[in-house]
Amino acid sequence: MTTKSETIKSPLRPPLKRKPVSSGRSSSERSGSTHSTSARSNPEWPRQADIRRAMQRREFVLYYQPEVELETRRIVGLEALIRWQHPTRGLVSPINFIPHAERSGVIHAIGNWGLAEACAQIHRWTAENPASGSLRVGVNLSAGQFLHAGLTDHVRSLLRKAGAAGRQLGLEMTESVFIPDVHAATEVLRGLRDLGISLSMDDFGTGYSSLSNLHSFPFDTLKIDRSFVSRIAGSDQAFHIIRAILELARALRMEVIAEGIETREQFDLLRQLGCRYGQGFFFAPPLPVKEISRLLRLPGRILSEPPPDCGMA
Repeated sequence: MTTKSETIKSPLRPPLKRKPVSSGRSSSERSGSTHSTSARSNPEWPRQADIRRAMQRREFVLYYQPEVELETRRIVGLEALIRWQHPTRGLVSPINFIPHAERSGVIHAIGNWGLAEACAQIHRWTAENPASGSLRVGVNLSAGQFLHAGLTDHVRSLLRKAGAAGRQLGLEMTESVFIPDVHAATEVLRGLRDLGISLSMDDFGTGYSSLSNLHSFPFDTLKIDRSFVSRIAGSDQAFHIIRAILELARALRMEVIAEGIETREQFDLLRQLGCRYGQGFFFAPPLPVKEISRLLRLPGRILSEPPPDCGMA
């Protein structure tokens, strides 16, 4: 991913004519479309014992979704997304087990595993292709992990063990997460920044404390929530909210990544507003390591041009 010194383009051209977007499934739903319906139909599953057993059997896997420079379609980063490769239910979406893991407290063990696995995979990609060393892989951490006083030392140890550099790792915190101890969290985040790690506020604009968090915490990247991106073509309000976020980020010298880009019209409007980076099904869905490795071998890591009607109703 690019450095902090590269600011966001701000000139605005007359907006394209926008039209309502068809009401389809969101990216979050589509990203889990391969899981078995039995997970949804049974609210009692999974139990804590099922999740712990899955960890022991190494059934959790990381998929990765490319983060792309909109102007060139070049892959500049990846977001790590957990999946459960269940032996009988198939590939289970996190929406079907993460809430259970959070309630039972297993989320901390899952989060630590995901962080360690992402660091190890960074090293493997760099070893396969040194040019991949410029990529940054983002991992979403829970509030509990961010507030843990030993997080900085833990991450430093994981990076050293994996043979990865801090600049290759990004940590993301969902904007709506409530942080009870701002001072403690700020100290943890500053320690991570000192390691060269990028810090992102995920789902920006969906929580009540967005501006307060920007003032208190040393984030360098904002990720615009997909709920705004999905409505940019049919809602003046969403359009102007995204424009305001981009202007705010430019003033604060922060990077911005638009999440959930699914249509060419969304892509064109975001480029027009000066958004430099994005991710979503318009470019690529979350993919397993083997498929991501193939994309990283593309010349310049540039994705092919989507068909003209890609994602259109």
